[in-house]
Amino acid sequence: MTMEHLIPHLAAAHRLARLILLDEEAARDAVQEAYLRAFRHLATFRGGPSRPWFLAIVRNTCRSTLRERGAHCAVSFDEGVHWGDAGFRDPHKQMVQATEQKLVRQAMADLQEGQREILILREICGLSYKEISSRLRVPIGTVMSRVCRARRMLAAKVSNAYSRPAAACR
Repeated sequence: MTMEHLIPHLAAAHRLARLILLDEEAARDAVQEAYLRAFRHLATFRGGPSRPWFLAIVRNTCRSTLRERGAHCAVSFDEGVHWGDAGFRDPHKQMVQATEQKLVRQAMADLQEGQREILILREICGLSYKEISSRLRVPIGTVMSRVCRARRMLAAKVSNAYSRPAAACR
């Protein structure tokens, strides 16, 4: 493998870094640092898909950045940014969409770090269970159960947020 094989994965790497670090400039720096680390450790690549290998380096670089800052991993998810603008023009739909996004963002932030991470790897980065298993060095069954548990926790948190009474208008 050469470094050119990683270029198609830079956009995914940047999305991952932005989700973990919540800072555009820090995300760019982390991806750049991860690319340099990948170059330095190219000899450790054991073959197979390069994307999960590179994203693991990005994730570890982001974790190092957070440790240096003394911060914990937090996730910000904006469908318009990460999946493209759905183009809703109806104000009611925009309000509902903004409310739902806020609920999901808050529910993601309320998850334990490991649960957030596994959902990001599976649902946002699109890694397979096998790729996640390889990167986290845990059995594939463990990955599957952790993803399932994290999905349930996220769904429960969003459901609880919907069931809470709305704050009175002032």
